Amino acid sequence: MTRERLTITLRGHEYVVPHVTEVCDTLAKGPGFSEYLMKYGERAKAISREARDRGTTVHEAARMHLKGVPRLPGSEELVAEQCAALITKWIAANVTKVYFAEQPVYSRQWLYGGRPDLVCELRDYPGRVCVVDYKTTRADEVYPAWSAQVAAYCYSDEVQAIERQDLLGAVLRIDWETLEEPVLTMVPNLKNEFQAFLHLLAVWNLLDKRKAVKIRAQVSSST
Repeated sequence: MTRERLTITLRGHEYVVPHVTEVCDTLAKGPGFSEYLMKYGERAKAISREARDRGTTVHEAARMHLKGVPRLPGSEELVAEQCAALITKWIAANVTKVYFAEQPVYSRQWLYGGRPDLVCELRDYPGRVCVVDYKTTRADEVYPAWSAQVAAYCYSDEVQAIERQDLLGAVLRIDWETLEEPVLTMVPNLKNEFQAFLHLLAVWNLLDKRKAVKIRAQVSSST
């Protein structure tokens, strides 16, 4: 899966900025995920790639469902459509207002971008703006990287520009095997989570500079 190219224009110059998700990928998901990698060994990379592709398909299906145009699934997309239907049903029962969904957001101060799944008002939290990120997962916990990801979306320019500034962040987990009711977990202390994200962003920028230096060195040595 190739991520879309995100750019920010500042003072007449265009800058390519990292995705929130690739920044958060620098953070380990925890002991449970490490045990999973050890258990599956060589297959772990392929399984992780399948999970990413499945997540992408579910997100696209959910976006279409929100527009009222669910796709006719082929056999390989049936699970994605079922997950999307669960998300749509959950939104109908729990969301009172949608500000926007699957729309790019940016931070021009910190130079990053992303695409939150849903920015809305929840029935249980009237008058407050909530950023909800969907995760198709069998995990029974919210990984730290996910909390940092949601916080980064909350502090983006577009979300901060919404008149109601009392922000909430949450992760909606959908078990793609059992297809049970989605589980919503609120992210505590968004300010602390955002600070964690900024540290991850600093690490990502450092690694990106090292990669650029290595590529230049390889080009120089080959000429």
